[in-house]
Amino acid sequence: MKAKRITLLVAVFVLASLLMVSVASAGGWKKCTINRVGVNSSGYIVYLGDNAAAPAFTNRQFELDPAHGKELLAIALTTQANGKIFHVFFTSTVAGSIISEAYMMD
Repeated sequence: MKAKRITLLVAVFVLASLLMVSVASAGGWKKCTINRVGVNSSGYIVYLGDNAAAPAFTNRQFELDPAHGKELLAIALTTQANGKIFHVFFTSTVAGSIISEAYMMD
């Protein structure tokens, strides 16, 4: 009986670990090209294209986090003006998702 409980606990632990890894990898950092930068009634927006070999999206609209909108806009404009890569953290790549973290890269 004890062996069954231990086996069950191990199985639950392994399953929970796998689920956490799956959830953590749902978002992530992507290297993007900026197609357009602007503002609309909801705030600052960027249109991005995924630079991956198999792109997840092309020319998709995202909103910049209003709490850091001006800073993110400055990074986006500088990145676009210099022809650099916009390194962005996504929690979701669905159109209209909010970007709260970004860097300019070579």
